Amino acid sequence: MQDYLDDIQKAIIKDLNKSTKAVLIKKKVDKQSDLVKSIDWQFKQGHFVLVSYDYYEWVDSGRKKGVKQVPPQDLIPWMKENGIRPRGKMTMGQLAFVISRSIKINGIKPKRYADKVVDLSTDIIAEEIATDLSEIIVDEIVDAIEN
Repeated sequence: MQDYLDDIQKAIIKDLNKSTKAVLIKKKVDKQSDLVKSIDWQFKQGHFVLVSYDYYEWVDSGRKKGVKQVPPQDLIPWMKENGIRPRGKMTMGQLAFVISRSIKINGIKPKRYADKVVDLSTDIIAEEIATDLSEIIVDEIVDAIEN
């Protein structure tokens, strides 16, 4: 019976990973981004848990205008990864400061994907558990009747 449950958990985790990434991509998160790559559902202490980078919630909720400025040094790896380079005599640090200042002044528009991820994951878990457990129950009943 434990083998059945392990197989069910693995199948659910596979579907949760796939569907969560699809939701983020549909909400205009770049499919090659580290955020999408970081998505990893796990089964811990009887619960399915979404594990991802800390900024998952910030991309979902955006950033309001006038909020504390993003540390420019935190933007430099993101700039390099996305091919954002300074022009002229501007340094990476100076460009990172300009971007950081722009984020503070203008904010960042939210992607609003978290509710959809929760709704979809709940549906997937409920449907797969119901389907798989009903098959196990039917098999056990057939075995009991035959024996």
